[in-house]
Amino acid sequence: MNPLVSIITPLFNRQELIKATAKSVLEQEYQNWEWIIVDDGSTDNSVQVVKEYQQNDERIKIYQRKRLPKGASTCRNIGVGKAKGKYLMFLDSDDCLLPHCLKQRVDAAIKSPNMDFWVFQNLLKDESDTTSMKLWNVVTEEETLTRFLKHDALWCICNPMYEREFITKYSFDESLPSWQDYELHIRILLDNPNFEVFYHLPPDIIIFTHTEKDRISIKLKSMKHLNIHTKVLEGFWNTLLKTKQHEKYQSIFLKRFFVQAEYLWDVIENRSEAKKTLTIIKKYNLTSDFTYKRIQLYYTLKYWVHFGKMTALMRDILRKFTFKKVLPKELQQRFPILLGKIDYNPKDYPQT
Repeated sequence: MNPLVSIITPLFNRQELIKATAKSVLEQEYQNWEWIIVDDGSTDNSVQVVKEYQQNDERIKIYQRKRLPKGASTCRNIGVGKAKGKYLMFLDSDDCLLPHCLKQRVDAAIKSPNMDFWVFQNLLKDESDTTSMKLWNVVTEEETLTRFLKHDALWCICNPMYEREFITKYSFDESLPSWQDYELHIRILLDNPNFEVFYHLPPDIIIFTHTEKDRISIKLKSMKHLNIHTKVLEGFWNTLLKTKQHEKYQSIFLKRFFVQAEYLWDVIENRSEAKKTLTIIKKYNLTSDFTYKRIQLYYTLKYWVHFGKMTALMRDILRKFTFKKVLPKELQQRFPILLGKIDYNPKDYPQT
């Protein structure tokens, strides 16, 4: 039994990076695959590079995005519509499959056939660090949805392999400029799917991380992106309200909205947007009136620490007092992100 696996890749101006990705697909131990590439309007030679591979392998299929909006989410949705495989997975155009990837995934799926999707481990390799790689994340005792809502995502876009009939019930939100896969994964988890995590198996994909200037889709200082994040979080909360599961996750959303307000205040320095984000805490009754008043006092004092006329010593004393005594303790701790990353020796993966 050798079921077809559909690999879906959005492509935009990756004429050099796509070569390593193509090589990794062509070198798979498991051979029954189709690679669906959806070009997002590349202006370099990316499409021509892929066509050269296609001339020698008809399993490579190239499509053009012919509708709006532009973006990876639209390309992935188009790719899902074109896929014919029993199983689907997503691969970005700058990442690489390890040779055992498809075989390992298909074998695991066949042994656990009653799943909607199967999740595997991947490695992170920083372009500026040639000495080590890290695991994306590790399994803990904490509930998967809880970790995702804390923004401690247990997997990313390439980790799952989906049963095709299952994933076609969903689609990427094409209006989001960031958080597309994060939003999709939480939306799926909210529906209580059947899935299995195989992090005891060897990692089978390498994700290459780039400097922020190269990561066009992630602009943390963009108000557009931050407003989208607020909208997505509100959407999750409203879904939980409808399913009567909100009380279990209330403290998580309190902290998420508070941390976003902190980022707006301290990093973006947009005080009006920070205050607007804080009102969401009140809107959804995420904490008691007393705690909300303490948060308001905290921000009043933060304002005076920043703008008040005082000595540096007084400013430092007030800052520490504000954080340790005025801010509720549950908001003094940040959620950990990417828990338990483990170093790997690149000599174990010579093809990279």
